[in-house]
Amino acid sequence: MESQNNGPGFGGMHGTSGGEAHDIIHAAASPPAMQSPPAYNVGVPAPVSWMRLLSYILRISAIVLTLVATIVMGTARGTVTVLFVNPLTGFLSTVAGSTKSTNSAAFVYFIVANTLVSFYSVVSLALLIASKAGKSIMLLPFSIGDLVMVALLFSGNGAATAISVVLEHGQQRLARWSEICHAVGGFCARVNAAIVLSMVASLAYVLLVVLGLLGLRKSNY
Repeated sequence: MESQNNGPGFGGMHGTSGGEAHDIIHAAASPPAMQSPPAYNVGVPAPVSWMRLLSYILRISAIVLTLVATIVMGTARGTVTVLFVNPLTGFLSTVAGSTKSTNSAAFVYFIVANTLVSFYSVVSLALLIASKAGKSIMLLPFSIGDLVMVALLFSGNGAATAISVVLEHGQQRLARWSEICHAVGGFCARVNAAIVLSMVASLAYVLLVVLGLLGLRKSNY
C-alpha cells in the first residue's frame, strides 16, 4: 500500500531548501558587475586659454611692428638743396646736402631699442609656445621682461619724438635750429611713421604686462 505524503515532508523540505541554497551560492559566487572607468582623452592637448591666445597675438604684433619701425627709421634719408648768394661772385649758388636718421643719436637709440624689443619678442614667443599650458613658473619672468620692454620702447619713442618736433618746428630760441621738414618732407614722414608703429608696439606690451599681472593673480588663488 502506497502512502502519499502531500504535506510538506522532509523530502519536500529538503528539495526546496536545496534549490534556494543553490541560488544563494550561485549569486554569491558570481562577481559583481565591473563599471567601466570614465574615458579620458589621452594625447589630446588642453585647450588654449583666451589669455594665452591673446598673448600670442600681442607678441606677434609686437614683432612685426618693431621690425617694420626699425627698417623704416633706419632707411629714412633725405636730400636738401640750399640756395644762397655767393659773397665772392654775387651770384646765386646751390649746395646739396643729405640727411639721414643715423645722424641723430636719438634716432639711433630708437633703432637699437626697437631691435632689442623685436629680438626679445621672438625669444619670448618661442619660450611661451614651448612651455606647457599649465606651467605658471614663467609668468613672473615674462612680466618682468615685458615691463622692461615697455620702458625701453617709451624711452626710445620719447627721444625720437623730441627730435621729430624739432625737425618740424625748429628750435630757434635755444639751439638756433631751423625746421627742415618743409625741405625733406619724405624724410620726416618716414620718421613719424616709424614712431607711430613703435608706439603701437609699446601699447601691445602694456597689454602684455596687464595680462601677466592677471595671470600671476590667478595663479595665487
